[in-house]
Amino acid sequence: SLHAVAGKESPFRTTRLQAALKRSSLHSKAARGDLEGLDRGRWRYLPPPLDEASFQALISTCSDERVGVRDKAIMYFARQVGVMGSGAIRLLRVEHLREVAPGVMEIDFAASGIRPLRGAAKPLNALLTGSAFDAMETWLSALGTVNGPVFLSKNLGLTRAQGKAITVHTVTHMLKVRSKKVAIPTVSFRSLSRDSSADDASD
Repeated sequence: SLHAVAGKESPFRTTRLQAALKRSSLHSKAARGDLEGLDRGRWRYLPPPLDEASFQALISTCSDERVGVRDKAIMYFARQVGVMGSGAIRLLRVEHLREVAPGVMEIDFAASGIRPLRGAAKPLNALLTGSAFDAMETWLSALGTVNGPVFLSKNLGLTRAQGKAITVHTVTHMLKVRSKKVAIPTVSFRSLSRDSSADDASD
């Protein structure tokens, strides 16, 4: 290169740039849940788990209107299923859910492609029970369809939005707005699904 001919270091090989690229790679890995090779002592890729009182406070902000019913189902789904990336919410389809017993709904993870974050302490819970079952059943009744995305985008009343899966941005914004309503620090999707002790504690 011209820099080598001139006897100078290439700007693409400077220590500063290499460090910046490494930081960028770590951020990318953490964002998509790829935890292999990350030093957990240095890299805090997951927020602390949300306590039950704060979770119930978020649930209390959901009205009986369509968006409120949807958001309640999203939060209970994330709470009971386990540690997933927020993109998992887009993969869930109505045909991936089936009631296998009274008050018990099974999630077909193989068909949906939903997987736990790499390095998660526990496998995903494939059964929705208790309040999570009730919230999902209520939402599916309001949805009124037997196939397609379970969680639709925000503009539920608009024709152009029918059949469109909810976006990660919409879920993030929803949690931010609802966190603000109850005066708690903004809750992330991952922290929502961290507390495994809440699997049935909210019944």
